[in-house]
Amino acid sequence: MPSDKEKPENAGLSALLEGLTDAGIEFILVGGLAAVVRGSPITTIDVDIVHRQTADNIGKLLAFLKSIDAYHRRLDDKIIEPAAKPLMAATTGLGIRRISSMD
Repeated sequence: MPSDKEKPENAGLSALLEGLTDAGIEFILVGGLAAVVRGSPITTIDVDIVHRQTADNIGKLLAFLKSIDAYHRRLDDKIIEPAAKPLMAATTGLGIRRISSMD
């Protein structure tokens, strides 16, 4: 991933996936982007993943999310920084300001 000075405002979904992979995060791709990768003629504006819920993997994911200014989405628009405990939950919705959005 680019450094803070090089981060584009909207790098795209492929940059997000590349960053997750480069960070050594174990995850599977699900949702609309997974369908696109398999050849479905749909469009999507987010990345849906299911990450391995081990302490080591969550540590890597948390570091990556913080490096790209990710935040938890809330209906009242309150911004909550990522934390390890919610990443252990069955579902976590995250919005990423500089790249895309990720659920």
